[in-house]
Amino acid sequence: MDPRDTLEFYHDFTKAGKNYLLGLNFCGEEARVYTYKVLRRGCVQVGTPFKVEALRDSVSFVNVAGTDYVLFSFLREEADLLSWNLVASSFDGSHMEAVNFLGKALEPQGERFRIEGSSSASMRVNEDALTEYLDSLIASDPRLVVLPEEVYKTDKVVEWWLENNPKALTSAKKVKMASLPADCSAVVAFAGGAGAVAGSASHSSGAGAAGAGYGAVVGNKTKSKSGNYQLASVELRGYTLIVVRNIRQNSYTLVWAEPTGRTKAERRLVNLYFVDDSTIAMVFYHGSSMLKYRISLGSGQISRS
Repeated sequence: MDPRDTLEFYHDFTKAGKNYLLGLNFCGEEARVYTYKVLRRGCVQVGTPFKVEALRDSVSFVNVAGTDYVLFSFLREEADLLSWNLVASSFDGSHMEAVNFLGKALEPQGERFRIEGSSSASMRVNEDALTEYLDSLIASDPRLVVLPEEVYKTDKVVEWWLENNPKALTSAKKVKMASLPADCSAVVAFAGGAGAVAGSASHSSGAGAAGAGYGAVVGNKTKSKSGNYQLASVELRGYTLIVVRNIRQNSYTLVWAEPTGRTKAERRLVNLYFVDDSTIAMVFYHGSSMLKYRISLGSGQISRS
């Protein structure tokens, strides 16, 4: 029986003057790769099939630096993120490389998908011809929007804060604060970098708002200062962040994060100030209601009124 009749994908190739057939079948999230020698009397399987973690999505065959590879590309959902994956394997399974692009789904613009995130290639130390080829495919794919490193770092801190403070807006009695890397976009915005303006201790949430993008910040050109601390509100990527700087240590802490309200039906930050040297107050409007929170910078204790 000709194996082509049972294989989902196959590829004929020649090596050292002999004819071969590479075949693929899928089972769940695995691809089984078979190699056959093509003879006049039929095909004879060579060696043992090997497995590759891959989905039935897109398969192609490429030659990189004189070596033939089977290339798998597939999309995978990971929690609330999307991952675009490329896996390349030599025909005998002796050389295999993979790269993925992980991030948040964007609204497609005529494509099947768009992702904003980062590539695993950015963490790679050593590269060979195959990894460089895979990296070039990722870099040239218009569906993959690279998130600047400083923005990615802020996103990770905000994600941590949200995961660890699920009831902050409703009933939590304490808040878990998070340290911000010195080179993240929230710190750059706080410092007034890249044309950003840091928020003051008392401001209208719409005043002086910078344009949308990776580093929009709200407020006037002053920061609130009390004792050893500076305080500012920062608007980044749809979230209002309350950031405190320890002046002596020159370190930054994310105290609070929540979606930025734009209408009266949404929560809107309208005032932010120091109650004393180690306590801040935040005032929100939500519809016709006013909500006031006080947070101890030392203990994270929250009082609501």
